[in-house]
Amino acid sequence: MWTYAAGLVATLSLACAAQPDPGPGIEEARIEMRGDMPVMLINDAPAPPLTFFFNSEAGTGQHNLGPQVSKTADAGVHLYSMPFDGYAWAWNDEIPGAEGFEWTDAILERYLEHDPNGVFIPRLRAQPPHHWRGWEHIPDSERYMSQDGEMGPPSTGSDLLWEHFLVNLRRFIEHYEASPYADRFLGYHIGGPSDIEWFQWEYRALGPDYSAANHRSFRRWLRAHYETEEALQNAWGGDDVSFDTASIPPFEEGRFPIHMPQSGESIRVFYDTPAEQDWIDYSRYISELSAERILDAAQVIKEASDGRKLSVFFYGYVFDLVGSMGGHGATEQVLASPDVDILVAPISYIPITDRLTGGAAGAMSAVDSVALHGKIWFNEDDMRTHLIDVDELPPWLSFEAFGTPTEDLFETRNLLSRNMGYLYVHRAGTWWMDLIAAGAFDDASLWEDVMVDIGHRHYHELYADPAPYRPEVAVIADERSWFHVRDDYSTFVNCAPLLRNELEKTGATVGYYYLGDFLAGLTPPAKVYVFPNAFHMEDDTLDTIVQRLDELDATAVWQYAPAYLGPAGPDPKRVARLTGIPVRQEDGVLGSEGTGRLEGLGWGWSHGGLVSPRLVVDEGGDDIEILGRFSEDGEVSTARTAHSGHTSVLFADMRPNRTVLRPILRDAGVHLWSESDDINRTDGRMLIIQTA
Repeated sequence: MWTYAAGLVATLSLACAAQPDPGPGIEEARIEMRGDMPVMLINDAPAPPLTFFFNSEAGTGQHNLGPQVSKTADAGVHLYSMPFDGYAWAWNDEIPGAEGFEWTDAILERYLEHDPNGVFIPRLRAQPPHHWRGWEHIPDSERYMSQDGEMGPPSTGSDLLWEHFLVNLRRFIEHYEASPYADRFLGYHIGGPSDIEWFQWEYRALGPDYSAANHRSFRRWLRAHYETEEALQNAWGGDDVSFDTASIPPFEEGRFPIHMPQSGESIRVFYDTPAEQDWIDYSRYISELSAERILDAAQVIKEASDGRKLSVFFYGYVFDLVGSMGGHGATEQVLASPDVDILVAPISYIPITDRLTGGAAGAMSAVDSVALHGKIWFNEDDMRTHLIDVDELPPWLSFEAFGTPTEDLFETRNLLSRNMGYLYVHRAGTWWMDLIAAGAFDDASLWEDVMVDIGHRHYHELYADPAPYRPEVAVIADERSWFHVRDDYSTFVNCAPLLRNELEKTGATVGYYYLGDFLAGLTPPAKVYVFPNAFHMEDDTLDTIVQRLDELDATAVWQYAPAYLGPAGPDPKRVARLTGIPVRQEDGVLGSEGTGRLEGLGWGWSHGGLVSPRLVVDEGGDDIEILGRFSEDGEVSTARTAHSGHTSVLFADMRPNRTVLRPILRDAGVHLWSESDDINRTDGRMLIIQTA
């Protein structure tokens, strides 16, 4: 055994010699399942998915590229990502021949000057550059438009601009795959046409995209989804709508920008149907359209590179993306494609303080489902380290510099070690990201002590004997239920990222999966299954969940209003059918106090306002164990029962905390590695502990 200790973080594992990544000469890169886990292969040799991203297009700080790339190379890391956005590449042979790629060639040469063995994953934005002469032929109807007529980037719904992009993406890849740089390219990272992370442009501030292009695309989706206008009219509750006249839902004053509710404000959690079915449909449409665009681009990458290079996308933010209409609700569709290799998101920003010492620093996605499908999840680590002098940043970088930097090298090393341990356990990857070109990783000891001695060393050990992560607690996220949530902020935040953070601090091993994988029997057996947002489900889905839980003889933990919404609308009886615990709707204030097994504990979220629906447990059944009551009125909020062939626990409140979850997990036989609030992660080979 060996120990890496730097005060706050300790990791324990078997030792093996670190090996450098392959240098140039990439004939093929792919992700392959070995030992039931995804492994990145370069020329058939396993390679740790550990990368460095420098913002080589930032307006300042370019002197920080060379020193950091040199330190990266000296440590034996040769994988780089960088933006080819803005003015970096010409569209439609605007600049003919190889001259059209002089800008991007120059960017590559800047890296190669400091690391002759460097290989690259360039990031391409699916937007024409501002100087593109083709703009004069593109009507404004193809660009994003807010409800008050404000114009933005290309609409995701614009087929015209998307086809332009696919043509130019193919041209770009075919050029470089036939160029002297061909063996330098590991893959291609594609950003969205509206926002590079595949959100909808400024939707959190401005609401939906009301452009003509998006209306056309939405109506086409409605036609495919409903097939007949009678079905559309029944769903929307009126005979005055047709496939030719259906509109994107009207802007609602006071709803945008998306915000936290004020103290005492009443909250209506779900959309009303049929009156607000248009919002549900629009939310689903924009996610499925984003997924469709991603699959288009992935196919082009594979075709243009003869299947030899990786495809990379931001997508799948099921735990962090607020608002039903963000566009990230079709990840299971993306994971089903053989053309997609890597999905990416920044480490969770909710809350921003949880990135620092004692924080969970979790993933935005159902990261372990990504691995189940033979893909690799990347946690983009854009840490604001102690090396960044925030006071010297120009004003235009103030937003990108948000978040408290680490205090010193001691904290930076520890947090990077904690984050590396998370990647290892979940079979994921990363790029350390100097987002604002401020020299965030300009310290050789970070590369040697963390990236190599912890990262490379343990990935090579793992790849020599690959095995999947098998947690005792499995969180089952339902991305489609988010389409039905009208409360744009508090329900999303409390039911997803904040619950995730609490689970990370229980001391248990926790994995994250999509509902579809659980239904299909792909998720590994666990002792406890936590369902944070299973609000809407079809009848057959409900029955399948109960059957699966019986087969597993597991404990199910339900949050807020599981199965409350169904094909016929809201119905509390469906909750009892799923959980075995009878409830009724009695709107009121959230926030709970424990009884019985949870005596003396408090939990839940409350802003003092009325929440609708609020479900309360019916008292009186001998087989129902009462665990908690709403503080406001004493109605039962939490209960446990034996249901069918498994144990069922219902928290009708939002966000049970770590102190409440620990007894529930312990009763289910889950091993808790710590009774404190420390961050503990292990796959049985490595144990990572960071003290709170």
